[in-house]
Amino acid sequence: MHPAYAEGFHALWQRVCGEGEEMIGPPPSIEKVKRVLALHNEKSVPSFIVIKDGALVAAAEVFPKREDQAEKCGILGVQVHPDYRRQGLAKQLLTTVLTDCQRYGIEQVELTVYQHNHSAIRLYQQFGFQASERVTEETLPSGRVVINQTMVLSLASV
Repeated sequence: MHPAYAEGFHALWQRVCGEGEEMIGPPPSIEKVKRVLALHNEKSVPSFIVIKDGALVAAAEVFPKREDQAEKCGILGVQVHPDYRRQGLAKQLLTTVLTDCQRYGIEQVELTVYQHNHSAIRLYQQFGFQASERVTEETLPSGRVVINQTMVLSLASV
């Protein structure tokens, strides 16, 4: 994802966050988004977008973890504008970003998904993601209490 798409990515993230059901907090500032995208573009971090009707409508990225084995483990993020959901965009993006993770040298990908998001969980399971023991409880901006489930995919077995 090139830094030139920072504004579109930020707008997509704001839209998804604005629903109050998909993400806990607001997106980082546009300045931070620009800095992160520039750094990740420089390092060729796996990240892809979908442009439709001139707008950035979906994105998937795997950011390297900043813990031990930072270059071997990544954190998956997938965002799809509500008007473009259920059209196969997330599946296409996942196929592409996970393939690119292997090029990058990432051996394990983690994600966090709300346990009530059954369609997302089914999609991740199609790619081989397995539920881990890590489960947390959070309160969404809407006030709804949700359970987060961490899922893990080993790319060494793919």
